[in-house]
Amino acid sequence: MARTLRLAALLVLMASSLSFAAALYLSSSWNWAPVQLPIPGPGLSVVEAFDITTSGTFQFEASVPTASANMAMEDLPIVSSDLEASIQRNGATPRTYSIKRFRVGGRGSTDLYDAEPQVVLQSGSYTLRVQNKGASQPFGDRGALLTLTRFVHPTEFYLQGVLFRGLGHEREHPGGRTP
Repeated sequence: MARTLRLAALLVLMASSLSFAAALYLSSSWNWAPVQLPIPGPGLSVVEAFDITTSGTFQFEASVPTASANMAMEDLPIVSSDLEASIQRNGATPRTYSIKRFRVGGRGSTDLYDAEPQVVLQSGSYTLRVQNKGASQPFGDRGALLTLTRFVHPTEFYLQGVLFRGLGHEREHPGGRTP
């Protein structure tokens, strides 16, 4: 009986250790936001290679210098754009996504804007190409960095934050938001 209890305790310890390690692995910055590049000016494009270690759902997020700290986040306007993002995996046919607008998603030392569509990617090596087909820069003179960031439903992000705080680990979103 005692041997069975020790074995059960060992199995529970191993399972919890693996779960904790997997949670830290998934939230590491290189796995959270595998590629970041500047939003190109009108008629220009930028290209960057990147790797996905853990498959999942990703979204495009723009980090923009804050225009006015006096303006409430909910008062920030939707930003129109005419960007085309293509993601190609190891010589396969590229998947092309049209980014027509950005909505404010967070605020800290920078304003964070999210764009649709969400993108599902498997583990592997990719190339991201972003082309500005518009006549202007979406965020004007402020410029912006476009990041392909892992999409986590807000409820999941909150629950993960509660779990990490309970374990004594303070976790911050790479964009500056905390759960």
